[in-house]
Amino acid sequence: MSHQEQAGTIYVPAMGEIVKDAAGKVGEYMGTVYGTSQLRPVGGGVEWDVAQEDIRECSQEERVAAKLAVANARSSGEL
Repeated sequence: MSHQEQAGTIYVPAMGEIVKDAAGKVGEYMGTVYGTSQLRPVGGGVEWDVAQEDIRECSQEERVAAKLAVANARSSGEL
């Protein structure tokens, strides 16, 4: 359990920060409108809505893995 979850606080990421939702799906934070945040896949794609309180900070390993997956996809022509 993270410090954020223990304290019951809402994490407010910086624009473009790589975060995850409550289901563990990793994406880039694009902003919040009326309490609903938008995340998009790392490397681009269709945004999805997440309740602000369901955003979690990613570990360094999760951020690196997300960026590496995008780099691998680009190098293989998938993106």
